[in-house]
Amino acid sequence: MVYILETKMSKTTQLKNALMLVYGIGHQKALLICKKGGISYNCRVSSLTREQLNCVVSIAKLLNFPITNQLKKIRSLALKDLVLIGVRRGLRVMSGLPVRGQRTKTNAKSVRKFTKIYS
Repeated sequence: MVYILETKMSKTTQLKNALMLVYGIGHQKALLICKKGGISYNCRVSSLTREQLNCVVSIAKLLNFPITNQLKKIRSLALKDLVLIGVRRGLRVMSGLPVRGQRTKTNAKSVRKFTKIYS
């Protein structure tokens, strides 16, 4: 197991897929990091040298993408702002109901069951 950007990754996965495991890095950002580092996105994590791993980490930090804890903090602060303002969306988040217009008569049972009440 290898840790890249605070995320545990298997050595057998491709670099692109391993980067996509990091919270906040999707397909396009993973390809961009690989391209900027000059590393093939198809190569396995086990075949990377220490310098290449350091290059990937430094490029991800250079591009200033909010990832992992930083992104989670930004998202939670945005939800707290919605609740504080008293917007309908914030009130629905606080009560654990669907936010984006889904029906609640039949399909929202799982949403109410699995979401935590915002506190």
